[in-house]
Amino acid sequence: MQGAVAEYERAKMMERYRRGKLHAARRGSVSVIGKASYGYRYIKKGTTGEEGKLEINEEEAKVVRELFMWVGKERIRTIEVICRLKERSIRTQTGKERWNRSTISQILKNPVYKGQAVYGRTKVGQVKPEIRPQRNAGRQKSCSRYSQDKENWIYIAVPRIVDEELFNAVQEQLAENRKRVKRQERKVAYLLQGLTVCQRCRYAYCGASTINRRGTYYHSYYCCTAPSYKEACGNRPVQADALETIIWKKVKGILKKPERLINEYQRHQLGSKELLLEEGLEREESKLKRGISGLIDSYARGYINQEEFELRIKGMKQRLKEKEEEKKRIKDKKEVQEELTNIIGNIKEFYSGIKLELDQLDWLEKRSVIRKLIERVEINVDNITIVFRIKEFVTKNKQNQDIQAIRRPAAKGDDKMM
Repeated sequence: MQGAVAEYERAKMMERYRRGKLHAARRGSVSVIGKASYGYRYIKKGTTGEEGKLEINEEEAKVVRELFMWVGKERIRTIEVICRLKERSIRTQTGKERWNRSTISQILKNPVYKGQAVYGRTKVGQVKPEIRPQRNAGRQKSCSRYSQDKENWIYIAVPRIVDEELFNAVQEQLAENRKRVKRQERKVAYLLQGLTVCQRCRYAYCGASTINRRGTYYHSYYCCTAPSYKEACGNRPVQADALETIIWKKVKGILKKPERLINEYQRHQLGSKELLLEEGLEREESKLKRGISGLIDSYARGYINQEEFELRIKGMKQRLKEKEEEKKRIKDKKEVQEELTNIIGNIKEFYSGIKLELDQLDWLEKRSVIRKLIERVEINVDNITIVFRIKEFVTKNKQNQDIQAIRRPAAKGDDKMM
């Protein structure tokens, strides 16, 4: 009961905080925007009571004006803008030598530079389903950001750096550049898109194409999403068609002889240590939940300040999340062990429900089968590890839905192949 009351109090505080920011934005306060955009500096609220404000940083504003002139008047592409900035040794707001396309694009699209800062462009909501593997093991998002319609945006007047005519000219040129790129774009379909991940740094392998001087295209999965401040992990690009061939061969083998999975999982039986660990995790989980509830109650009653509360609650919630994830891992392992025989039967049923021979499936059908069976493909310098979605095959009812989604509609002659 005490915990429920504390959670209610916390929800009320969060709602008051949200309403306060919304009210401040509607009366034109720039304090709700957060970090000042490139070209501005934020002047904090003074001791005499005057509101905080955005002030133009002339050194950075000069660069912003040049960016808008290059794109709006000279009609150049974003990649050419980056080259010019590099030639002039102009650094980013955070001091980096290299500018990203996304950074340039954000500057050129931001209405703050024509004198209209925006509040409420996004909102927080439920976590979006992720196709691509998580970059860092053990880290899970508690929420996701969603774009809001423009009618819900709140505009706040600030000093402008470029005029509206030039700003609109840049938007037209960006739209033209997008159309041009779309016409020239060579569409490449990657069978394992969203499944490949680097086993060393845990960042995703992404599909990319390169072209040699003869005009021959090479398609690879390569590790490209690690941030620039991280030390390179040393993993090399992997040829796309070779990797896809290996994975598809493995998937076919599992579908045709799912008994192979029994041997693999019998080597990973739960030991007595893990069973004892599960009991200890339950006790620690209950203790942390009581601690979090008590901490929220103490904050709601004013016994601790906000800074101390946020520091302590963050650490406790992180520890609780780790305990819950470890407990779930052991629970899933036990469930798979207990249902191993049913899993084999369900995989066989899944395979028999596919109307065509595996080698006759088209690209979309192959991808559906692969995503049904594989959770991720971990790539290292000298080996590849395939992590299967074995737990998906515990429930028989779900298999029937998945088969309907994967197999192609019945056509003449299909019944003869069954």
